[in-house]
Amino acid sequence: MEKNGNGDRTFLIAIGILSCVVSSQAETWWSKVVSYDNPKIAKIINASENSIVVSDAFATNPGNVVSLSYLLNENVRLLLIPEVGSSLTVPDIPEQFSNIFILNLPEHYLNQFQEKYRSNLTLIGEKTWHLSRPVEVEG
Repeated sequence: MEKNGNGDRTFLIAIGILSCVVSSQAETWWSKVVSYDNPKIAKIINASENSIVVSDAFATNPGNVVSLSYLLNENVRLLLIPEVGSSLTVPDIPEQFSNIFILNLPEHYLNQFQEKYRSNLTLIGEKTWHLSRPVEVEG
């Protein structure tokens, strides 16, 4: 009877080790619901020039921005604005940033952003939007 107990323990340890090996090789894991798309989003942002990521201080957004920042190139800038709530003044983004990425902001804010910068938003990940604006070239 003791022999079966040893086999069960060995099986459980082997399954545990296998689970660790599989999860250690994954870019992200099922339990990372909020930041699940971050590797994909970071690749898109890093491939864009003159980029800035905009988010607010609501709920998990600050943590998600920090998580994403570890995957971004050094030249990508981050802008964390106060919690947007029901009213917000869309921030002025310096003209040097031609690619603006908006992370997890309410829909009414996205509409205001489109109006201010006169450009359409493109969904690039769950609740992550890209706004591209032309860079003015001096004559």
